[in-house]
Amino acid sequence: MWLSARRVATNSVAAFDAGDMEGAVQLALEGTEHSPMPEDEWPHVRETLGDDMLAGLLHVSTSSLRRYASGERATPEVITGRLHALALVTVDLAGAYNDFGIRRWFSRPRTALDGKSPSSLLSSDWDPEGPEIVKVRNLAAALVGAGAS
Repeated sequence: MWLSARRVATNSVAAFDAGDMEGAVQLALEGTEHSPMPEDEWPHVRETLGDDMLAGLLHVSTSSLRRYASGERATPEVITGRLHALALVTVDLAGAYNDFGIRRWFSRPRTALDGKSPSSLLSSDWDPEGPEIVKVRNLAAALVGAGAS
């Protein structure tokens, strides 16, 4: 399996082999949520958000973003964490929005964020596990299975 080749969610393979499909999916989801994989996340998040918006959210220059994404330079740990957090948000939003809608979602003020946009909430040098991204992730996760409004 793709995840086990990356040594992520290896317990899910055992659950799948034992016939526990629901358990395997749950273990795989938990494993991927806690395991940043920048080489796999760069293409998706870049395509969804675009380099300029993504560079702003990551607090890196566009040229650095391109070097990290191409593998020319190793992605620093803090950027890997931020990229992973944004990948999780974009995956949640993909159930309710297309790429254009996801970009707009980041830019529009949200009542649940005290009238701030997700982009402005992440405008400082945010921690990948800090309160700002937790608020943004919770808001995006609330859209899973709900109609976008």
